[in-house]
Amino acid sequence: MTKLWVIPKSCRNLPIENLGDRFGAANELIQLLRNPNFKAPSNDFREEWTLWIKTNLHSLICTREFYVSPSGPSTTKGEFLTLDMAVEEKEFPKRIVLAVESEIDDTKYRQMRIEQDCEKLLAIKAPFKLMIFSSEKHGFTNEKAVEAFQLYLEPYGQHLQGETYIFVDYNENNLEGINGSFIAHIWQSELNGPQTPITLLPVSSATPPL
Repeated sequence: MTKLWVIPKSCRNLPIENLGDRFGAANELIQLLRNPNFKAPSNDFREEWTLWIKTNLHSLICTREFYVSPSGPSTTKGEFLTLDMAVEEKEFPKRIVLAVESEIDDTKYRQMRIEQDCEKLLAIKAPFKLMIFSSEKHGFTNEKAVEAFQLYLEPYGQHLQGETYIFVDYNENNLEGINGSFIAHIWQSELNGPQTPITLLPVSSATPPL
């Protein structure tokens, strides 16, 4: 039986202080993505990876409780505000609980395109924001990606307390060596407004806030 991602009701609104609960929910999503419902592509075709990622994400959402836009992983029809994927509560229409941007680009323009998608997530008000990307080729390493995201997050003046950003990097040189494995980071807004310095925490070494 497919395991679905549980989004506690206490984690669906903003702003709010329960960072620990939100960290736990974000970590659960990461672990579900680490154990995908469908086997990863055995090739490096970006189109197949994008479809695989979206298919797995769609399979984790309870459609009795949430609307998912677009309605299927293989279409862009019905995108909400051009987001690659948006999950909204049926009980509160247009209240987004998860906003997703996916940019699996392996060209020399990957950093620019990834940063553009990250900028889109900044403007969306949602308790959980997921940025999926790939790094390594053309010198855009995971370390450079993390640094770029931190620089984008720091000057933004409209952070809301409790917003939880999840960064998933299907790094091409991931030391785990398993096709479909990734590096993950989390950042949470501890208060309203701009914050500095901002540090993305690797999930492997991060601990939930008290």
